[in-house]
Amino acid sequence: MQISRKIEATPLVWLKGDEMTRYIMEMVHAKWITPFVDTSRWQYYDLGIKNRDATNDEVLYEAVKAGKEVCAIFKDATITPSGDQVKEMGLSRAFGSPNKVIRQEWQGISISRDTVALPGVPLGYKKPVLFDRYPQGGLYNSSFYFATKPGKVVTTFIPDDTGTPEVVDERQTSGKEVVVNFTTPIEPMKPFARNFFRRALDAKTPAYLVTKKTAFKYQEAYWNEFKTLFDEEYAEKFTRAGLPPLAHILTDAATIYLNNWRDGGFAFAAPNYEGDTLTDQLGAVHGSPALVTSILTGISSVDGRIIKEYEAIHGTGHTDWLDHQEGRRTSFNPLGLANALWGAMDHSATLYESPMADEQRQFTRISRQVVERVVQKGTVTRDIARMFGDDRPYVSTEEFIEAIARGIAETVPAALNL
Repeated sequence: MQISRKIEATPLVWLKGDEMTRYIMEMVHAKWITPFVDTSRWQYYDLGIKNRDATNDEVLYEAVKAGKEVCAIFKDATITPSGDQVKEMGLSRAFGSPNKVIRQEWQGISISRDTVALPGVPLGYKKPVLFDRYPQGGLYNSSFYFATKPGKVVTTFIPDDTGTPEVVDERQTSGKEVVVNFTTPIEPMKPFARNFFRRALDAKTPAYLVTKKTAFKYQEAYWNEFKTLFDEEYAEKFTRAGLPPLAHILTDAATIYLNNWRDGGFAFAAPNYEGDTLTDQLGAVHGSPALVTSILTGISSVDGRIIKEYEAIHGTGHTDWLDHQEGRRTSFNPLGLANALWGAMDHSATLYESPMADEQRQFTRISRQVVERVVQKGTVTRDIARMFGDDRPYVSTEEFIEAIARGIAETVPAALNL
């Protein structure tokens, strides 16, 4: 393959991760991207757990700073080590999730996890499903203490202005108990709700807020913020669009609806942890977590621009990684990661509008079309093969990536005059 020039890519921050996702994206980068795209304006940061340990996490804060400046980010899945993994990997400490730091530093207002269509494949939902997860607070913001004997736990709030302590909660421990504290910021709920309502309107789908506010009384804050904002700013817009008003669904009921509403065409919003677990269910019902997006929307403290970070909802692919290391055949679907990269490239093109940005958008559009053609011709990974409900053969991880690479090589240069 001979080309006379490459597409000049607009700026992007690439956050490298761990295990199977890193392995896959190194192949995608080498076979789908760099033969056709000049990525010299991209910045790369290694957030693999070994490098986080080697740099004492300095690499994470360098990456966060770059993300605030560039505002278009692709991220591999990363390991947040358990106590056992700290020992197994010889790490200096149990590093926390990089996502917690990222979401706070980039003033995250929403994580959008929507179903992806793949024409010709019988997916779980017929029409798109939108899901917005609140990216801050909740259990992900918790601290804990292991009490080993009876005693008293007192949670105290000390206002900055008066310094007068106020007891929030006081209780007795009977013996061995885990004490957990967390906070959930309320102010970012407004932009979270606005983002959700705009997306539901654009997609012309009914909007539902999912909480367990009956048992978790603090989650009343979500409903109060959503309902007030909806009534003030969006009720008339939804009525004009022929959509019902905002409704509330309890979390346990939402698990049933996600299984039963297979026609799709609805939008859910949920708190942080609930949104995380429910969107895993969304991916399972749809057929594969590789066919659900994950887009963090935030606001840059540098210049106020919209930050978007794209990743896949699945983890690092640990089981497949172990098989790969042992030389066994894997069939890991790379499309969640690939769609994330293409999404980051599209957002970058919007931020850095220019003739080369338009060409970059054409490249991602053609790449998606190549995937659809390859799949329609029968080259599929194991998860897609299972969706057909028969004994359809499937290819390996590497064979699927090679098939897409051939399709891109056959299509992109001629289409973009490279």
